[in-house]
Amino acid sequence: MTSDAREAAPAASAYAPPPVQETMWLRERLLPGTAMHNLAAAHEIDGPVDAAVLAAAVRTVAARHEALRTTFHEVAGRPEARVHADAPVELAEVDATGRADWRDPARAEATRPFDLTRPPLLRALLFRRPAGRSALVLVVHHLVADAWSLGILWEEIGDAYNAGLRGEPWMPPPPPLSYGDHARRENAARGAGRRDRTAAFWRDRLATAPPFTVVPPDRPRPAGAATGGATHEVRLDAGLRDRLAAFASARRASPFMVLAAVWSAVLARYAGQDDVVFGVPASGRDRPDLERVVGLFASPFPLRAAVDVAEPFEALLARVRRELLESMAHQDVSMLELADAARAPRQLDTTPVFQILFTLFRTDHRPLELAGARCRYVSGLVEAVQTDLALTATMPNTGELRFQLHYSTGLYDAETARCLLGCVGELLRDALERPGVPLRELRMTGGSPAPAAVRPAADAAGGETAPEMVRRVAAAVPGAVAVSDGTRSLTYAELERRVERFAGRLRAAGAGRGDLVALLLPRGADLVVAMLGAWRAGAAYLPLDPAHPPDRLASLLADARPAVAVGSSASGAPVPSGLPVLPMDRDGGQATASAGPPHDPAPGDLAYVIHTSGSTGGPKGVEVPHRAVAHLFRAMARRPGLDRTDAVLALTNPTFDISLAELVLPLSVGARVVIAPPGAEHDPRAVAGLVRDTEVTTVQATPTGWRNLLLAAPAGRWLRRAWCGGEALDAALADRLTGLAGEAWNLYGPTETTVWSLAARLRPGAGTVPLGTPLGDTTATVRDGWLEPAPPGVAGELWIGGPGVARAYRDRPALTAERFVPDAGGAVTYRTGDLVRRRPGGGLEYLGRTDRQVKLNGHRIEPGEVEAVLRAHPAIADAAVVLRDDLPGGPRLVAYVTRRPGGGAP
Repeated sequence: MTSDAREAAPAASAYAPPPVQETMWLRERLLPGTAMHNLAAAHEIDGPVDAAVLAAAVRTVAARHEALRTTFHEVAGRPEARVHADAPVELAEVDATGRADWRDPARAEATRPFDLTRPPLLRALLFRRPAGRSALVLVVHHLVADAWSLGILWEEIGDAYNAGLRGEPWMPPPPPLSYGDHARRENAARGAGRRDRTAAFWRDRLATAPPFTVVPPDRPRPAGAATGGATHEVRLDAGLRDRLAAFASARRASPFMVLAAVWSAVLARYAGQDDVVFGVPASGRDRPDLERVVGLFASPFPLRAAVDVAEPFEALLARVRRELLESMAHQDVSMLELADAARAPRQLDTTPVFQILFTLFRTDHRPLELAGARCRYVSGLVEAVQTDLALTATMPNTGELRFQLHYSTGLYDAETARCLLGCVGELLRDALERPGVPLRELRMTGGSPAPAAVRPAADAAGGETAPEMVRRVAAAVPGAVAVSDGTRSLTYAELERRVERFAGRLRAAGAGRGDLVALLLPRGADLVVAMLGAWRAGAAYLPLDPAHPPDRLASLLADARPAVAVGSSASGAPVPSGLPVLPMDRDGGQATASAGPPHDPAPGDLAYVIHTSGSTGGPKGVEVPHRAVAHLFRAMARRPGLDRTDAVLALTNPTFDISLAELVLPLSVGARVVIAPPGAEHDPRAVAGLVRDTEVTTVQATPTGWRNLLLAAPAGRWLRRAWCGGEALDAALADRLTGLAGEAWNLYGPTETTVWSLAARLRPGAGTVPLGTPLGDTTATVRDGWLEPAPPGVAGELWIGGPGVARAYRDRPALTAERFVPDAGGAVTYRTGDLVRRRPGGGLEYLGRTDRQVKLNGHRIEPGEVEAVLRAHPAIADAAVVLRDDLPGGPRLVAYVTRRPGGGAP
């Protein structure tokens, strides 16, 4: 059956909808069956209500407004509005006396879609409640009414009802004109010249605007539109409303401008932008004869605001005032025209131009007044949204200032909405009190207390060091296997003897406290002996891969300046002339006289140096103290957990700091280290066989490594623990990990905070993968662009503190001062450069980087380092390096170069 055949009554007249209606109709066609354009409000009524008189009043009011008798149809691909001669609105009575809350069925009714081809597009319901109370609900489609129209309807229904109770006719003057007359006048006035001038203004205004202003969602954005919604409301005292009005008047601004400035600052903080765009309403009632007409007049247009946290709130208000006045002069524009002007992408999962709205509702309409009863206004019944977020402020002439945040439940949690509204209220209060101070000094925490200053726990500065932990375990379980590498196994007693012998050889070679020992050894038992031997000699170690290019090895050795190098006969790695080279004796050699007594390192002594990629064109060495290593070992033994019954696979290249958690961490608790031979990481079948044959319980790998290993993984759960870290973990892989291990963990930590700093146990079907919560005595603070602790949900840079923080970058004082900074209490924290946000439950979620650094196969890469090497080539004039994740075979680093004139081929 066609839509025309379904009409309840013949159309008396028709008109072409104006742009505001046409735009809304088009979105309805793209997303049919939703309630995103439903408007609903109610009044709770205490006192007697004559249902028959009320029903007559509703019919009379609806009949006198042409818009409420209008339906919409498609004709030759365009909308046509048809006004029906009669479309009576019946008042449905609903028995809600047995329900705990009448709002539940009211919300269901408010969220029920309309058929735009069937009149009327208005529903009225009277919910009967216990103790003689009731609630009157109006649900109307936005195509035929706006918020101002609802005010007219409430006022007129009350007048018609009270007249009916008195037995008097209600005969108000007819509306000055019909909505159809307004539409025809509007369409005729929109000549080509006017449209061109408006379009030119918005093209210029939006040309450099950010494409999106989005509060980071709590869950991934769905492929289609997320129209399900909910509302969170706060009510502020009437005194704040009065202060707002006086503040605005003193600055030749309106309360709307003040609140728009507040909302701009909140959005800037949550979105992490200093340039924000959000929608504000144009009332569309710019003529006196439109004030009493029911229909869709309000249409949003974008407000763009630059937010400088160093400027006072007064400066932001002045800027918002100028922007708003200029934009209002060009507000006669539809969303379709705005999207064209902004060249915005057309996609169903988000609205073009702006994704967030702000409205101030001020009306002189009287609320519903029914004789013999008290009425209280109720809103927030529609569980559907048009945009991600919509803030509505209601500022009555008397009473409380009220804020409602309508939010997409497909994107946001209720706690996020609560925090956002908390920030709005806090910032408004503080800005009215201190308008002249910089924005970053105004309070905006969303009701969440600022984290306390970080202080290491009592045992962080003392207690056992890692070599002491291993020695104690060896004394307790000397016969247990400590390390196996496929060619041999060492018990804890054998490992101890070899470590002591090698420490003596190092001391004899001149390595002692404060010195650095370069280890040019492949992954194997010898490497473990060398690492522990360096510590027992009082020195620190520098892991190097003998397979790396000679030039890179030479550069790292020159940067680190070790006292001794350790190599194997098979490595053949070049070392600088004059640097003593100590060969690694396979069987440990004979006891060698040392140059002094054994020296157990102190917690503050250097444990190792590992190089990470550097943005200035060369790698930088991170100096990690024993205090940090011991803290990591103690924390990891507790969570995720490790004990003597475990066997840990060592699969990571030793130059990658997470290898410490595979090669030495297990020895601190009496577990067994199973070392995969060099190159095994490229053979998933060999690794799976090694895990099976050696009864490995715990495997650590990067997401890239896990994807490779899963190619040969057996079905079902075959591990006790799966640890994943080193790069961002996606939800699909996280789900697979939960299926293969009894416990699957996402681990996070930069080299500068000693391997792992945060941990989160993965849950199947979680949707998003959290970074987790701090390990041990680690602290994690999210600081936004205001350099203040960010409220939950606000994106900011992660600063990590506690005993795991490294000492410095080796011989890089300027870079050290930039990245290792004191917190409010004076403790050193590390600025990670990672963009995160705190979830309402306290965990952290990774969002990206604040700089150009990328991660590939678990390794940190600074594109600037690669570009510097490329530019050194005589044939290359310039270079740009990016990480491409859209190529067959997975992500890879891609370089783009320009040739130097006459330089030949690179």
